[in-house]
Amino acid sequence: MKPPDSAGGNRYLEIAGRYEEIFAPDMMVEDPVYHFHALGINTTLEGQDAIRNLYRTWSETVECVKYTDDENAMHIYKAREEMVWPYDDRGRLIGEDVWEVDPGEAEIIELDPADVITTREAAEILNPLIKPLPAFDETVMGVARSRR
Repeated sequence: MKPPDSAGGNRYLEIAGRYEEIFAPDMMVEDPVYHFHALGINTTLEGQDAIRNLYRTWSETVECVKYTDDENAMHIYKAREEMVWPYDDRGRLIGEDVWEVDPGEAEIIELDPADVITTREAAEILNPLIKPLPAFDETVMGVARSRR
């Protein structure tokens, strides 16, 4: 299942905890590479297993809805980021490049517990927005799947 526009759709799947769907063969290349330059971290993740583990951790810790947690409170990290999502000629994600524009301007904001949503709650909100796209061959080449 491909979500609407790939970058936004991937993001919806990530936030909804449906990260496994991002790894479908028609959505992501076999050997993606992610580069992160944010939160004081400069790292590269290579391959689906490394990236899947990152998404799994984010989903399990609710970081997929972008909260940070300490023992006493929930926070959101507010920062300007630039992201680039390269795609191959079949519209599959090749990787992700993330840069925090101005780390000195970032803010950590404590949240009222009533304002914090879970991954499950995010999924309930986003699931209606995640729609499948037609197959690549049908859309781009005008070739129906049954004719292949």
